[in-house]
Amino acid sequence: MDKKLGLKVFALCLAILIWLQISLRSPHRTVVNFPVVLENLSPDVSLSKLPKTIPFDVRGNGIDLVKLYFSSAKVVIDAAKLRAGEEKLPLDDYNLKDLPTNSNIEVFGPAVETEMTVSTDVMLHKNVRVTPAFENEATRVKFNQLDYIISPSSIKIHGPRRELNNLKSINTAPISISMLDKKAFSVPISLSNSKISSSVLRVHLSRLPKQIQAKVFEAIKIDSGGRAIFPQTATIKVEGDPQIIKQLKSSDFQIKAAKEVDAEKMLKLEATLPQGIIKYEITPRKVSPR
Repeated sequence: MDKKLGLKVFALCLAILIWLQISLRSPHRTVVNFPVVLENLSPDVSLSKLPKTIPFDVRGNGIDLVKLYFSSAKVVIDAAKLRAGEEKLPLDDYNLKDLPTNSNIEVFGPAVETEMTVSTDVMLHKNVRVTPAFENEATRVKFNQLDYIISPSSIKIHGPRRELNNLKSINTAPISISMLDKKAFSVPISLSNSKISSSVLRVHLSRLPKQIQAKVFEAIKIDSGGRAIFPQTATIKVEGDPQIIKQLKSSDFQIKAAKEVDAEKMLKLEATLPQGIIKYEITPRKVSPR
């Protein structure tokens, strides 16, 4: 009885091995899902609802298809022509990369429609105010009693239009009551939405000084990003702690022109300030591209 069972198991294993050998050497036509990678997507376009994979119709012998399945092959699609508001991405301009070497695989093309449905939006910049967040109500009350100021009080954020339209402010990370024992400290910005970014990651908080001094710095060169503008210099008036104001130099300030013109065809000026500045005013507020 045991001999017969052993022979049957051996015969079954042998049959499976023979079947595998024949299958791996025989040609097959099947559908394989390739991960999607986009190239040349405009920085002004936000893309969402992009499928993670695209099915492709392929043919090859069994062993080559197994290699393909376990490879890092991917489909790279040129998205240079995709514009905000469009919902279809053509699949006629693609490249297959990282296919397994020493294999003979024939790719017939996408096993789906010639267009892929996506969701696009315009990428925008927007200035929003920074709002302090607190661990509890007691911390909020003490914070207000101590007259803290936040620098910068507003930051520029970048993200899809649908995410920025109704966004008026960005919170800090929660402030603890122990932080308020210090005259000055910094906390990170809380960007809860992964689609929104900012070059400012932390803000500085300091108590309002008992005395405030103003000072004017003139002929500060405007960073125009290599573009011709008029005028090329600006004046900045700052207010803050007298001890800080006294040590400032014109080189401590950076004034940049916006990358894009506004509705008046002008470039708005923005300043990067040293810590301790309570208030500032730039003259002129805008410059003209030449």
